[in-house]
Amino acid sequence: MNQYQNTMQKVLGEIEKNLEYVDIEDLIQLSGYSYYHFHRIFLGFTGESLKRYIRRQRLQNSAYKLQFINESITHIAMQAGYQTASSYNKAFREMFHCAPSEFVKEFKIKKDIKMIEPIKTTDIAPIEVYTLRHVGDYFKTDETWNKLVEYVWKNNLKTADTKFYGIGYDDPDVVETSKLRYDACITKTIEIKPDNGIELKQIAGGMYAIFLHKGSYEKLIETYTSIYGSWIQNNNIELRDEPPIEQYVTMDVKEDDLVTEIWIPVK
Repeated sequence: MNQYQNTMQKVLGEIEKNLEYVDIEDLIQLSGYSYYHFHRIFLGFTGESLKRYIRRQRLQNSAYKLQFINESITHIAMQAGYQTASSYNKAFREMFHCAPSEFVKEFKIKKDIKMIEPIKTTDIAPIEVYTLRHVGDYFKTDETWNKLVEYVWKNNLKTADTKFYGIGYDDPDVVETSKLRYDACITKTIEIKPDNGIELKQIAGGMYAIFLHKGSYEKLIETYTSIYGSWIQNNNIELRDEPPIEQYVTMDVKEDDLVTEIWIPVK
């Protein structure tokens, strides 16, 4: 990954961290480009204008909140940057082809979903990780993981305590596959300057309900559906505004022997 790509990934990361209150001048300063060039470079890198990119991210984030966060549509609309319900409804309908109220009603989980319970709920300290971003199909992250693992081995960063995590930021039912964002993460061991697109980040600390998934990654969606469809709804769980975390407890084994912990951020 060249300097241009590294810079733009930092810009996208800054947008993600401050999605509700994006300061465009801060983004321009972070990039090191002039105002004139920045907007064209952003368009060339993402395929979207800065305004459209932020708008899409905010609307997708609001769709997640409509499903899982116990807040009013008006409050969610304001968090997404809309001053009136009508302007939010119009933008939401253009993207999702239905009104927010209809979207909420249509979000129904099958009644025969198997109930699942967490193995524990615990307070997690922030975790520093080496991370590499993947954009696209969640089931096509092998190249990203291979690159990150190669970096860790090359720099002798792996220890007996090294752990592997994945963070999927987007709902495949809401975001088109080509725009799905996923971070492959390996725990930090020593101070070393990251390069080649690899960054140092923190997995957010706080309370997490931890669930156990056994078997192939392709069936993770079934466990997620059970968590969000039965456990969260039946127990009136309040979620924090953080993405779920996957910890890959066992890797390089047969699919049936794979063990994954799913960390759901709760209040």
